[in-house]
Amino acid sequence: MHILVTNDDGPPSPASSPYILTLVRTLQAAGHAVSVVLPHTQRSWIGKAHIVGQAIRPTYYRPRTGTTHERPLKSGAGGTGAGSVRNGAASAAQGVSGGAASTPASADEEEWVLIDSTPASCVQIGLHHFFAGRGPVALVLSGPNYGRNTTALFALSSGTLGGALEGAVCGVPAIALSYAFFDRNHDAD
Repeated sequence: MHILVTNDDGPPSPASSPYILTLVRTLQAAGHAVSVVLPHTQRSWIGKAHIVGQAIRPTYYRPRTGTTHERPLKSGAGGTGAGSVRNGAASAAQGVSGGAASTPASADEEEWVLIDSTPASCVQIGLHHFFAGRGPVALVLSGPNYGRNTTALFALSSGTLGGALEGAVCGVPAIALSYAFFDRNHDAD
């Protein structure tokens, strides 16, 4: 199954996104093709918002090294480094819509796309502008959110839920996943 993963906490970070890498690795170990498009920084409390009127440029995160780069590893690895999306739409002239990613030959080649936008925009871009070489996305998985989304206040403003809602609006089954805790010192040393 081709799964698109996004979140509202950004790329792996002990402070704000400690479980995204483990989630992706677990899905891959189960045999799924996993494509990842994340906000380039923390975008919590943004709901299902989109940023309108600015060019959105991807950067490429390499999980093996934990580094970000302006250009993909190879042509077609997720688009072109020069590509951009404007007002939620891309054009072939901008170099984004033709960016089909193939399954990496090894973990050394794995690359995630980081977007300077919201979780909902990450879903749109992941569904419509990247990863065409992997086939249609069968599931959008938004999370794991680092914190619970258990009340109406959290649910209405959660970027994690916003990412899942965007997938559902696009006709793709979607799940929002949150990790609840009551003390930030919850992990065993």
